[in-house]
Amino acid sequence: MLNKEYDYCQYLASQYPKETLQIGLDKVTQCLNSKNRSSFCKEDSLPRLAMYLKGALELAK
Repeated sequence: MLNKEYDYCQYLASQYPKETLQIGLDKVTQCLNSKNRSSFCKEDSLPRLAMYLKGALELAK
Protein backbone atom coordinates (compact mmCIF):
# COMPACT_ATOMS: atom_id res chain seq x y z
CA MET A 1 0.00 0.00 0.00
CA LEU A 2 2.86 2.39 0.78
CA ASN A 3 4.20 2.23 -2.80
CA LYS A 4 0.75 3.00 -4.16
CA GLU A 5 0.50 6.08 -1.92
CA TYR A 6 3.98 7.25 -2.93
CA ASP A 7 3.17 6.72 -6.61
CA TYR A 8 0.04 8.84 -6.26
CA CYS A 9 2.01 11.59 -4.52
CA GLN A 10 4.56 11.45 -7.36
CA TYR A 11 1.77 11.67 -9.90
CA LEU A 12 0.26 14.74 -8.23
CA ALA A 13 3.68 16.40 -7.97
CA SER A 14 4.34 15.83 -11.67
CA GLN A 15 0.92 17.00 -12.86
CA TYR A 16 0.35 20.15 -10.79
CA PRO A 17 2.46 23.17 -9.90
CA LYS A 18 3.53 23.53 -6.29
CA GLU A 19 1.25 26.56 -5.82
CA THR A 20 -1.81 24.57 -6.93
CA LEU A 21 -0.97 21.74 -4.55
CA GLN A 22 -0.58 24.22 -1.68
CA ILE A 23 -3.92 25.87 -2.45
CA GLY A 24 -5.60 22.45 -2.52
CA LEU A 25 -4.02 21.47 0.78
CA ASP A 26 -5.08 24.77 2.35
CA LYS A 27 -8.68 24.24 1.23
CA VAL A 28 -8.80 20.66 2.50
CA THR A 29 -7.25 21.69 5.83
CA GLN A 30 -9.70 24.57 6.18
CA CYS A 31 -12.61 22.20 5.58
CA LEU A 32 -11.27 19.66 8.07
CA ASN A 33 -10.74 22.35 10.73
CA SER A 34 -14.12 24.02 10.21
CA LYS A 35 -16.55 23.83 13.12
CA ASN A 36 -19.52 23.62 10.75
CA ARG A 37 -18.32 20.78 8.57
CA SER A 38 -20.56 19.51 5.84
CA SER A 39 -21.13 15.76 5.70
CA PHE A 40 -18.61 15.58 2.84
CA CYS A 41 -15.88 16.94 5.14
CA LYS A 42 -16.53 14.24 7.71
CA GLU A 43 -15.64 11.42 5.35
CA ASP A 44 -12.35 9.57 5.65
CA SER A 45 -11.36 10.61 2.15
CA LEU A 46 -10.40 14.18 3.11
CA PRO A 47 -7.67 13.24 5.59
CA ARG A 48 -6.30 10.86 2.96
CA LEU A 49 -6.41 13.62 0.33
CA ALA A 50 -4.55 15.93 2.72
CA MET A 51 -1.88 13.24 3.19
CA TYR A 52 -1.47 12.87 -0.59
CA LEU A 53 -1.23 16.62 -1.09
CA LYS A 54 1.39 16.95 1.67
CA GLY A 55 3.41 14.14 0.11
CA ALA A 56 3.18 15.73 -3.33
CA LEU A 57 4.31 19.08 -1.92
CA GLU A 58 7.35 17.42 -0.37
CA LEU A 59 8.23 15.81 -3.68
CA ALA A 60 7.69 19.07 -5.59
CA LYS A 61 10.27 20.95 -3.48
